[in-house]
Amino acid sequence: MYISAVNNYSQHPQFKAKFLDTPALREVAKWSVKTGNFKKLNEARKQIDYAAVKARIHLDLATNIEGYPIAIFKRYFPKKIDPVYEEDYIISKPIVYVGKDKDVSAIEYGYRKIVQMGYYVTRNRLFKDIIIDAKNL
Repeated sequence: MYISAVNNYSQHPQFKAKFLDTPALREVAKWSVKTGNFKKLNEARKQIDYAAVKARIHLDLATNIEGYPIAIFKRYFPKKIDPVYEEDYIISKPIVYVGKDKDVSAIEYGYRKIVQMGYYVTRNRLFKDIIIDAKNL
């Protein structure tokens, strides 16, 4: 699998950051543009960019059997200087967050988690769990 930090799709909003281009991330970016929240999402992305220099973040979204939204984050940390393929990264175990409100969609929940991760990244528990303390393998 080829890993690119840049979104190459012209019909989607540009959201490169330290996030890998996943369908879940594209949906979050499209939802934020549609609802007028992209500026807040982009500001959170910038904060994460400045704090997580080498790591890449993979986002997946789902809904559990009871209807609660789930956000699944994985951290990709490069093994070598110019990583290109998935094998060039050390991948952390998935960090799973389950929402407590059934009325929130998985896309909105993912948006909230990214924005939450972007607040005060140096003192942020969510950022620490995903980027700093993610267990390898």
